[in-house]
Amino acid sequence: MADLKRIMRLTIRNFVGVEELDFEPGKVNVISGRIGRGKTSILKAIAEALAGGGKRPELIRVTPDDDAAQGKAEVVADLGEVSIRRSITPKGSYLKVEGLPKGATEAAFLEQLVNPLGFNPVAFFQAKEADRRAMLLKLLPCSLDADEVLAAYGVVVDCQQHGLDAAAALEKLLVEGRREANAVAEERRARAAALSSQVPPSFDAEKWRAADVSSLNATIRAAGAAEQSLANKRALVASKRTEQQAKAARIEALSEQIEQLKQQQFDLRVAIATTGEEVAVLEDEIAATVLPDASQAQADLDAYTEAQGHLHSYDAAEAAKAALEDATAEAQRLDGLVSQARAIPAQMLEGATLPVDGLAITADDVLLNGVSINLLSTGEQLLFALDIARASVGNGLPVILIDRAESLDPQSFALLMEQMQADTFQYFVTRVDGGEMLAIDSDGAQLALVAEGGE
Repeated sequence: MADLKRIMRLTIRNFVGVEELDFEPGKVNVISGRIGRGKTSILKAIAEALAGGGKRPELIRVTPDDDAAQGKAEVVADLGEVSIRRSITPKGSYLKVEGLPKGATEAAFLEQLVNPLGFNPVAFFQAKEADRRAMLLKLLPCSLDADEVLAAYGVVVDCQQHGLDAAAALEKLLVEGRREANAVAEERRARAAALSSQVPPSFDAEKWRAADVSSLNATIRAAGAAEQSLANKRALVASKRTEQQAKAARIEALSEQIEQLKQQQFDLRVAIATTGEEVAVLEDEIAATVLPDASQAQADLDAYTEAQGHLHSYDAAEAAKAALEDATAEAQRLDGLVSQARAIPAQMLEGATLPVDGLAITADDVLLNGVSINLLSTGEQLLFALDIARASVGNGLPVILIDRAESLDPQSFALLMEQMQADTFQYFVTRVDGGEMLAIDSDGAQLALVAEGGE
């Protein structure tokens, strides 16, 4: 591509607010005049010549006496070795490039010639914080792949937005997921601690889990049966002794009739003897009876009953600890993913050519050498904006368009003029004042302009 340094001559006809304009711009061209005299139209004409196209009949200047259907706007930018002519009719935009390098197409030539021609450093300087960030992001195109994000991080992120914004959204989702996981882990940690506090320190869960309570109950039931049997026998002895005493009393009562009742007396004695034998047998059985000792079984059963309550708490505590481990592992996993996500913006910008050294764009701010540009002085902010505009040109035509410079205070405008005069770029600057439209180059010379009405 030819080594093109500036616009040598600019011709505009019937373009928006300019009826006729033909002049040779200098290095720094401050176009001033009252509102509505066509100053901004000149910048639009330059941008349309170098980077326009498409059907845009609204760019054709129309007066009440004109036939809009027959109108035509034209902008010619003479770059020295190359001349670019852009004609605009109601049917479309037509481009003709004279002096085109051999083998180059007009579209490809202009694409190499013009980078982001629309970056206005004054507009950037005056913009709100969020708008500044958006303007810079346009100079750093990058993106994330939604499928790759889903596969790597397990979350759905809107990747239609700028890559850095998508990375910030990813980080926000992961941080929220990590916060929720930590909350679950903390809740489970508290539950595990509360349940563990209900279990005695020396409690042997496996011992009581394997305990045979049916055997203990059988031993206790056998001991109870034996004790009941012994009580029954004692009651029977007492009953028979009472019976024996009654019969002896009967003997005494019948002594006067003994003669008559000898046979009855004999029978009674036999009965007494028999009863005595039975009593002797029962007493021998009582003497020989050894009651089984159920005290240990009863103690074991009591311990078992108590242990069941502990065992429930123990199992619940163990389950809570396992859940805590899961929640802690999930929180740690998300913590790692958050760290990975936070590294994405740096990785995305690692291969990018940043407009200014030390520039960093976070989720909600623009930093220069680690300091928010909002904290820079007014002069530093303006110089930063101008550096961004210069860098956005890249290897293209070193022309920068600056509209509405009247928004700068006198000190800032003087600083802007000083900077523009000190570099190798060509500038077109519009500024509202109370006079007729004039163009003044960097040497202070007045350039003749013939333009009427419009924007």
